[in-house]
Amino acid sequence: MCPSGNVGDQNAYFEPVHGSAPDIRGRERANPIAMVLSAAMMLEWLGEAAQARRIQEAVTRALSAGGMRLLPDGTVKGGTASAGRAIRAQL
Repeated sequence: MCPSGNVGDQNAYFEPVHGSAPDIRGRERANPIAMVLSAAMMLEWLGEAAQARRIQEAVTRALSAGGMRLLPDGTVKGGTASAGRAIRAQL
């Protein structure tokens, strides 16, 4: 759940701290929250603070509403696509 940004004077890139998790690729186990929050960080860096806030709030609401539940191993109940749908429903 840790987003990150590598910011220079003129350029930046954003990614989850944990990387792309290639060991679970294609298994519907990846937790997309860090990537979604990294995208929000990118939008803020680009000057789109209101849109970044919308995404951050959608993640919070999806977690609070129970549409997305974290499991002890860091994955999300229902899988990656289910988590994405839960976030999208809150946008």
